[in-house]
Amino acid sequence: MNICLKISLSVIAMMIGLANVLPAPQAGEIRQHKAHEHGTANLNVALDGNKLYLELTSPAANIVGFEHPPRTPEQKTAVKQAIKIFKAGDILFALPEGVEGRLVKASVNTEFSSSVAREVDEKQSQEHEEHQSGDEKEIHSEFKAEYRFLCKKPGKLAYLDVMLFRYFARIETIEVQLLTATRQTALELTAQNFRIDF
Repeated sequence: MNICLKISLSVIAMMIGLANVLPAPQAGEIRQHKAHEHGTANLNVALDGNKLYLELTSPAANIVGFEHPPRTPEQKTAVKQAIKIFKAGDILFALPEGVEGRLVKASVNTEFSSSVAREVDEKQSQEHEEHQSGDEKEIHSEFKAEYRFLCKKPGKLAYLDVMLFRYFARIETIEVQLLTATRQTALELTAQNFRIDF
């Protein structure tokens, strides 16, 4: 248990280091524009021995089409459906067969998880929000997902296909940071170019 925790923390530390090393847009833009840009999601990918770690962050607008707490039964259903898809990480990330990889961890977090359960409180706060102008109260909600795959033959991991575009049509680009023992790079994926080459 401790070994897994140490590995996970070391991978996170490496990803933070990678984020500091890779070229980035203008400093003023990073926080306001890049950190929460509709149409764009962010994916960190780290290969550590036979373990493949993935960390995905996306504005909720890309996933369910809105960022306010779900108000209608349809919106609540959309959130539940999105969480269900995110938990099925092996349909979102396709590894080559020869790798013999299997998903061992999938976790999803969103501000909406608790919102769906607290419908009464939501309705009261939403009525209050609707009286405020959009400029006064801007909501930024996100979906965050983490995955861990175990690969029996990591040496055969030549690529990873990211299938998120198939399930979430509002995602236009995915900004990727890739870290392996021999390589660190940043790249951009689209619906037409969804493969990460290792």
